[in-house]
Amino acid sequence: MRRATIAAVVLGALLGSATAAHAGPKSPQRAVVTLGDSYISGEAGRWKGNSTTTSGDSAGTDRAFTGGVTDLTKVYLNGSDVNGCHRSDVSEAISATRLGTTAVNLACSGSETVNVLRKGSGGTPFKDAQTQGDQFVQVVKDFDVQVIVLSIGGNDLGFGDAAQDCVTRYLRGGSACHDDAEKQIDARMSRTMSNVRNVIDDLRAVMKDGGYDRDEYRFILQSYPSPVPRGSENRLGEKGWDRVTYGCGMWDSDLDWARDTFVPTVADQLRAVAVAEKVEFLDVRNLLQGHEICSVSAKADGTAADGDLEWARVVSVGVAQGDKQESLHPNALGQVALGACLRKAIADKDGDEWMCRAGAGVAPQDVRLDPIRRKPVKVEPQRKRVVDVAPDPDDWASLDQEDVDAAIERRGGPATPTG
Repeated sequence: MRRATIAAVVLGALLGSATAAHAGPKSPQRAVVTLGDSYISGEAGRWKGNSTTTSGDSAGTDRAFTGGVTDLTKVYLNGSDVNGCHRSDVSEAISATRLGTTAVNLACSGSETVNVLRKGSGGTPFKDAQTQGDQFVQVVKDFDVQVIVLSIGGNDLGFGDAAQDCVTRYLRGGSACHDDAEKQIDARMSRTMSNVRNVIDDLRAVMKDGGYDRDEYRFILQSYPSPVPRGSENRLGEKGWDRVTYGCGMWDSDLDWARDTFVPTVADQLRAVAVAEKVEFLDVRNLLQGHEICSVSAKADGTAADGDLEWARVVSVGVAQGDKQESLHPNALGQVALGACLRKAIADKDGDEWMCRAGAGVAPQDVRLDPIRRKPVKVEPQRKRVVDVAPDPDDWASLDQEDVDAAIERRGGPATPTG
């Protein structure tokens, strides 16, 4: 039922909907809308954990494989298995929404900021016929958009290319990659964050054009989780081929850089954008902690409990299971965890910044949400009524005792009504 609903929603967003005349801020059809890249589209949602090898038997972890047949339409919805957007059936939007609210997932794997902007704002379509911003225009007409969630910037920074270089160097026995990767990413950081701000402004403009005031919807900017552990938290040694077999082929120093430098730096930069743009911020840098690929606290065994499994897709090299583009993304379990995190953030109407955490043995739906900052409470100054003369007898009942006492004091003694 939910799959059919999301199919109708996305097709309505792409092709237009006959319900537009009854939609907008007053529409009874409430929606949570996600836009951005692969980390929110649902990339790698095909996989429920990882098997003990990146090629051959998937050991029951492939959710698209049933009855001896692989059918990607079971996990990547509405043609996204073909165009590569990979919008999964357990994407963050779907995993976060409750009954009465519709999940609209416009995010597309591989997208950069330019692919989210409307064409009229300088945007360029990517994999879909329209940019995400132009699709969003129709969604705003068809639904009462209550929450917008944006995850974007990683591809602008070139994270995918940097990760590929790290894996290639490890396979060839070369040097660590992090110094070169850091230079490349640092050179792109300022421009990328400026682009993210442009996207936020453009999406807000769509909402304004659709008749929404700022206080009629929420806007959440989201950071990225780390799919890899620190070198000291990797259950496999650097030497030999175990890390290649289990899909985490990187040097310890590169793992440390990715976990403790790259991911936190991007999160901090995105948080600064959120503050400047006055939008909410969901920090998921620690969401996969204890469940990263090859983590000492997690298992590559699809039969284990969800809280004991890896929540990110292994690095695929050569002829392997699935698609290479699924590498290093939250898998089905990771996406359920992201959805649980978002659901809790949406429920917390008093906060505007949160940190989401997991930990060894924690089930995806049980991730913890910690507030970083609460929304400022507007306290209206109390207006004290000043009574300069003794009140008329008919007014006594409407005044506080404090008012009465003040009036009596100013008059030098009790005023006795007569009559």
